Amino acid sequence: MHVISLKRELILQICAAYPHLGDPQHWAQRAYEHFCTCEGRLGVTARKVKQYARDPASHPSMQMAAAHARNDPQAAMEAIMRLMSM
Repeated sequence: MHVISLKRELILQICAAYPHLGDPQHWAQRAYEHFCTCEGRLGVTARKVKQYARDPASHPSMQMAAAHARNDPQAAMEAIMRLMSM
């Protein structure tokens, strides 16, 4: 079950970076449901993914994509660093 949750989180990251591939909010909600099953609603990852389901733009992948669209390399690098620290 945890592997499925991680796959859902990966799909969320991909959809966040490339919105034309799917709805990031949908995949964040699915990932949240799986993390709740694995670690409970109060788990660290479940709470973090719940935030992404509520506000997909808060995910570092979305911030990175937005920074690239604005041609802002500094903001893109900061988003990449946040993404790597997840």
